[in-house]
Amino acid sequence: FAALLRCFKMKTTVKIALCAMLVLSMLASCALIPYDTYGNNTGSSKAAFVDTERTYAVGNYGVSFSLAGDWNKTDAENFDLQLSSDKYGANISVFVFYKVDLAENSSVENLFNQQNDSLFANRQNVTTVNEAKTETVGTKTVYSKTTSAERDGNKNYYRTYMVDNSESKVLVWVLVNSAPSDMQKNQDYFDSIVKNVKFG
Repeated sequence: FAALLRCFKMKTTVKIALCAMLVLSMLASCALIPYDTYGNNTGSSKAAFVDTERTYAVGNYGVSFSLAGDWNKTDAENFDLQLSSDKYGANISVFVFYKVDLAENSSVENLFNQQNDSLFANRQNVTTVNEAKTETVGTKTVYSKTTSAERDGNKNYYRTYMVDNSESKVLVWVLVNSAPSDMQKNQDYFDSIVKNVKFG
């Protein structure tokens, strides 16, 4: 900018040419700063303003989630993976279980219900919003249910899932929690994330 000011003191013809060159140079250097949606400098102008997809592995279980947006991994130690998003006002929390550890007289559905019961044991005003549902997605069976509950004076919707891939040795339990309005608005999106979980 100092150079730009100095050029105004020169003769008219030289001044116009130099000022034009300086302005173009300044615009070229700062107009296309390559940041992705997470505020990270990507080093490539092609990536500027792109809603980059990221893949998050769940421990060493051979399970991963791919999401675009502002999802970030948290430091929560009581889950195998937890992601949080300000845009969607939600957390995604994940537990993985080995099928071989299921009791002989148990089932995937029983484990799904047990996990849900454990989640709501310390919450109040627990009511069912969407009854339990089972869907088949390729080689995956997806169990899902939405429950309303309160804790510490806050009301949330909790959408729980259990994903059983017939070609995998593990089961994936997923919890998405958010304010009721955010869940109503984004439930289909959350469902698509879970149905597209990758195994292997």
